[in-house]
Amino acid sequence: MRAYIPWSWTPVPVGVTTGKNTLGMVCLILGLGALWRFLHEFRRRQEGAHRTGPLIAQGVLLVMAMWLLWKADSATSTSCFALAGSLIVVTSLFRWARKPPVFHLLTIAVLSVSLFAVFIAPDVLSIVGRDPTLTGRTEIWNRALGMVGNPLLGTGFESFWLGPRLQSMWRMYWWHPNEAHNGYLEVYLNLGWIGVALLAVLLAWGYRNVISAFKEDPNVGRLRLAYFVAAVIYNLTEAAFRILHPVWIFFLLATIVVPEAQTLEDSDIDAGVGPPHDWADEPPLRTNIYEEVV
Repeated sequence: MRAYIPWSWTPVPVGVTTGKNTLGMVCLILGLGALWRFLHEFRRRQEGAHRTGPLIAQGVLLVMAMWLLWKADSATSTSCFALAGSLIVVTSLFRWARKPPVFHLLTIAVLSVSLFAVFIAPDVLSIVGRDPTLTGRTEIWNRALGMVGNPLLGTGFESFWLGPRLQSMWRMYWWHPNEAHNGYLEVYLNLGWIGVALLAVLLAWGYRNVISAFKEDPNVGRLRLAYFVAAVIYNLTEAAFRILHPVWIFFLLATIVVPEAQTLEDSDIDAGVGPPHDWADEPPLRTNIYEEVV
């Protein structure tokens, strides 16, 4: 499905979404899952399992996601897919990449490339045909920072883009922005430095959980790492640390901890902690009502 830009009537692919960037975001999330599953089936086939059907199916999904990313021309989603997907590929195909020191270095390298391209040397983006100002995002960042009232507490949860500030932004920009196009800046605008500190704790805690998951199960851990890295990079140019955003939801799914199922030990049963026997084998209780009925 296509839509048209109202001021130029240029057709843009939107698919099942309402915009090309949203389409790119959906392809990013599903494409990482398809890439992870494709490599999993590929390794199983090398081990001797007959997995031709699932391998073809996941390959088709992967190709479709990559093709739609190319059609949508969403630079943020495409970059996130390339960087996060590279971690899945390297940790899947090379055993040395699963060692903790190398694992950390690869993650740091991927994040450093993103930070370098966005903040330190934005002219690098012109090499791949992108605007060094990130399509006007840097100007919005500067103007939004100038409207911060309370640096410590911010303006309140989801309150910055309301009232006079929103009207002022809309007078400056005819396309009416309603977000800062940077997740970290968006948190600062709404919740101040306290919100940024809490977000930093969440990122550190989440990465710790991802590392633990990778050590226990590298297959699932590499997918969780990819979604974690994708969310961190995605929020450099889009505001996705917000409720009901798919990138935020998958970030939470990647960083949560699932506790192991607890089992009762024999010593606990002997001590009376657990049930000593099957209650279903017990005869019914004899009460007065029971005796009268019988």
